[in-house]
Parts: sequence; C-alpha cells; structure tokens
Amino acid sequence: MNIQCKTIALLLLLFTTSNAWAFRLSPMSLSLSKSKPQEYLNVENGAEDAKVAIELSATLRVVDNRGKETRPKAEDIKIFPSQFFLAPGEKRRVKIRYEGQEDVEIEKSYRIVAEQLPVEQAEQKSKQSGINILLKYVAALYYSPSECKSDLKVTKVQSTKSKIALALKNEGNCHHLLKNPEFTIKQGTKTQKTFTSEELKTMVGENVLAKSERIFEVPFKNNFKGKLSGSLIDNP
Repeated sequence: MNIQCKTIALLLLLFTTSNAWAFRLSPMSLSLSKSKPQEYLNVENGAEDAKVAIELSATLRVVDNRGKETRPKAEDIKIFPSQFFLAPGEKRRVKIRYEGQEDVEIEKSYRIVAEQLPVEQAEQKSKQSGINILLKYVAALYYSPSECKSDLKVTKVQSTKSKIALALKNEGNCHHLLKNPEFTIKQGTKTQKTFTSEELKTMVGENVLAKSERIFEVPFKNNFKGKLSGSLIDNP
C-alpha cells in the first residue's frame, strides 16, 4: 500500500453526494519534541452550502509485525478544540499539544483521528435527497527525542517455492518510512538475488516504528534450500 494510503488513511464511510469532500485536514504528519511540544492542524470546510461537525481525538499507534494497527486512547496528547462546527468555506486551526514526559529515549507514535459527524440541516435537506457524507482522516503524530535515528536490520529470511518472507527490525529510536528499498538475499556468502524497489513495491510507503519489527512477504518463485540471510538498504 502506498504512502498516501498509509499516512492519510482517508476513508469514505457512506455513499457519495455533492458534498463528498466536505472537509479537509492538513498537514497529515506532525512532529513534536521537547523544544516544540505543540503544533497546529488546519481544518477546512470545502462545502459550498452546508456546515459540518468535526470531532478530533488522539490515539496511540501500536503496530504488530504484520502491520495490523490498533489505536488505544492517548492520555498525553491534548487537542483544542476537539469538537466544533465549520460554516461553508470556514477554516480553523486546531492545537495539538504533548503533555507527557518531556525527556524520552525512544520516539512515541500517535494518530490524530478527525471525523466528520452527521449534521441534520433543513437547508441541505431541501437541496438534495442524498444523505450526509461522513469522512475520516487519520494523521500521523510523533514525539521524538533530541537525537532520533532509525536503524533497519534484516533479522530473518525464509522462503517457500512462491515467496520470500523477511523480518525487518528497526533497532533505532526513530520511525522509518520505506521509500526506495533494495533487498539482497544470501545463502552463506553467495548473493542469490537482489530485489529492486520496483519488485518491493508492496513495501514502499510502509512505516517501521522505533524498536519494532515488521514481516514482509515478497512474491518470488525459487528453489532455495538451507539457511538464508539478507540485508536491506533504503535509498533516499
């Protein structure tokens, strides 16, 4: 899945009407730190004839090794305002503030979830028969230590006749967004195959959070036998 799908995660929850893109959220990624504990999101109502109701919340970002994400509530991120209405064309700045432990050794990852809630309006109902659109944006938020660096290591390589599975661990204290990866697979000291970023396109845009591990599967017919190892580089 590409970067936009992972970092924006824009979900259309109901069927479309003329106000399908009723509100917009930007930016889709924020970074906080001890020296910069707060930032702002911009919310805009793009509808021409309807107000919208917006609700924002903060969650932790927990990702298992297969990429499944869970989002328990975050207690140390404060949002103001968290609920509001926007008139047609109106814009609002929303403050995002970190109120947890200032000094951290490992980057903390969060999500900011912005949802458009149903709003019944007599004016809107008189103009169209469609139902209101609900939109959901999921933005990325990080609270980073002063020295923050990722460090990717391939810890395990397994093969079947149709695919290669590699375990990729981020031993660094900062997240890493895969941009242009190349993966080399070895058997002993002999290089068996180097996968280009085009062959690894399912990995492009994937996020390996600090001190976490991800397992990726690459389709590849092979007859490898014995122990395999590998290395990965991610070009800018």
